[in-house]
Amino acid sequence: MLTNSMEQNEWKVPPDNTVQVVDPMGMNESWLEYVEFLRRKEAEDDGPKRNWIGILISLAIIGLVLVLVTIATFIVGDPPPLFTGRRLVITDLQDPALIASPMGTQWVADDQLVYLTEDQGIRMLNIRSRMNITLVTNIALGQLHVVPHPC
Repeated sequence: MLTNSMEQNEWKVPPDNTVQVVDPMGMNESWLEYVEFLRRKEAEDDGPKRNWIGILISLAIIGLVLVLVTIATFIVGDPPPLFTGRRLVITDLQDPALIASPMGTQWVADDQLVYLTEDQGIRMLNIRSRMNITLVTNIALGQLHVVPHPC
């Protein structure tokens, strides 16, 4: 089973230590003309030639795609909000008709709010327990002839 390293590596090719040297005197005249032609061509070129027609066509396609995307967003996008009447202006904010009336609520404790219901009854809302308790019904207020107090 034991074999020497030469038998294991028989299939490998030994390294090539050959050095190739080109004799400049042995070049023929056509090779030198070709090398001189390449040097002149390289000196004349300012850089790679650009395909301006292809560049313009690609820019036109990019512009067309951008325009189509913009048009699609306007077509598919949300419609502008519809309203009737005229728009609100700053001077309208000073109009007394737009001033809100008091809501008829009163905090009686940190977590208890007393308010007037739609049917003119009085209820208390406990914020912590979320309990809504009727204090006085609208019928009882009507029987007592209660006069509303302006807040």
